[in-house]
Amino acid sequence: MNIGIIGTGAIAAIVTTALAKLETIHVRGVYSRTIEKAEQFAEKYNLPFYTNSLDDLCQQSEIDVIYVATPHSFHKEHVLIALIHDKHVLCEKPFTINEKDAQELFDFAIEKKLFLGEAFWTRFNPVFQSLKDIQDQQLIGEFKSVIANIGGYGLNNDRLIDKNLAGGALLDIGVYNLNLMFEIFGHEFTEMTTVWNQGATGVDYQHTLCFAFANQATATLHATIQAQTMNGALISGSEGYLTIDHVSECNQIDIYTHQHEKIQTVTKHPEMIGYEYEFLQLAACLKQGKTTFDEVPPSFTQQLLHVTDCIRQDWQLNYSGEA
Repeated sequence: MNIGIIGTGAIAAIVTTALAKLETIHVRGVYSRTIEKAEQFAEKYNLPFYTNSLDDLCQQSEIDVIYVATPHSFHKEHVLIALIHDKHVLCEKPFTINEKDAQELFDFAIEKKLFLGEAFWTRFNPVFQSLKDIQDQQLIGEFKSVIANIGGYGLNNDRLIDKNLAGGALLDIGVYNLNLMFEIFGHEFTEMTTVWNQGATGVDYQHTLCFAFANQATATLHATIQAQTMNGALISGSEGYLTIDHVSECNQIDIYTHQHEKIQTVTKHPEMIGYEYEFLQLAACLKQGKTTFDEVPPSFTQQLLHVTDCIRQDWQLNYSGEA
């Protein structure tokens, strides 16, 4: 499977490095707004094609999939261009900035009979996927609460704080906390309370989200781009608890009894960065003729964006181009 990448930022570099270790998946081309950045990226990662034309990248016959790795506010435009050129598409999270845009893209992909998926890398991680087994096996009893924290100082990163680029903590890192909550409690909460710090650029520099569920479970989710913090999560059950070392990376889960005795540790394959899993699954989907992921179905993407839309409505926060 051959990949063409739209974007030359940090995530594009990380993914290209990860894919270089795989024998069956190859990055063959890259696009950047400036030909200089595209050339530099191609030279650094030994790619055969680079361009500052989206059409040129999408018209490369050897490229099977376009991977969109640009700032959030460009996702819809870039996914649409790739689909118009009859390319399968994998788009970084957040898939789009709102639920409406996501629905339009999925509808168009169905019409074109092309694969379209969200690159929510955490959901493909075997450590993260083990949460369902832990829950089903009642290793810590019934899950009753999750406390999740993610973030770091990012106010010196223009992309993170730019309202025109849909910056802020919510869509960049807060979605990882929501993903964890969705995995163990689902999305049908009965109550939501939000607190946020609106920064000088108008986006959320920090927020805390609290949710209640019908089974008396609760979720407290904190994300920040204005402070250094400890990343991780605590899930408490009726008979024990577990810790996750990092909400997005999910390198390790430690499981404890109610007497604080560790009974099990789940760890990630040491040679995997983590992004490899989603691309290997993408290749499997294309081979099987699938047009969506089982791990990140369109319903998940749309439900997640529905919640972030509701949160932003609570904050009266609109991004550029929204009503």
